[in-house]
Amino acid sequence: MEFKGDGEDYTVYEPTAGIKYLLGQGIPISLSLSYIFRNRQRSENEANFSLNGNIGKTWNFSRRGAVSFSSASGYDEDYTGAERLGFGIWYDAKSDLKYMFSKYLSGDAYATYRKDKYIDLDTQRNDETVALGTGVTFQKKWFSLRIGYSYRTVNSTSDENDSRDNRINVRLVMSPARPIRLND
Repeated sequence: MEFKGDGEDYTVYEPTAGIKYLLGQGIPISLSLSYIFRNRQRSENEANFSLNGNIGKTWNFSRRGAVSFSSASGYDEDYTGAERLGFGIWYDAKSDLKYMFSKYLSGDAYATYRKDKYIDLDTQRNDETVALGTGVTFQKKWFSLRIGYSYRTVNSTSDENDSRDNRINVRLVMSPARPIRLND
């Protein structure tokens, strides 16, 4: 992968070897080892090993609900945001709860935690993100209505990057059983 922009241009090579395995009772696990070599245009080249992993589990209770949990870690490049943060190591954990109250009414809730350690910056920066949310969905044949709430906070070692979001969402989706055709 080639990275070009305001800073120094470089190319990343990442050969990876890994394994995916299904542990007892439906617990998927994957592990991979990568050798990340960054070929910089001006600065000294850099190489790191990265261990990436993912483990997750879903428990069904009754025929109406399920709880899932997953955890993962990895090493990546943050280049899509307003800031170019460079290489970083991340860890996360997620949990979901889904329940069908009736044929047309369902609810869900989730919680996530993510820690990002940015190692390319001149000053040390670590971000911890916590997100919580819940919602109720009414779904009939041709439409669905969802009302939800989400809360997200970012605590950073860089104070100007701290943030808090509280959001209430309403989403209405209407789709006819048969497509409506418009002729010229």
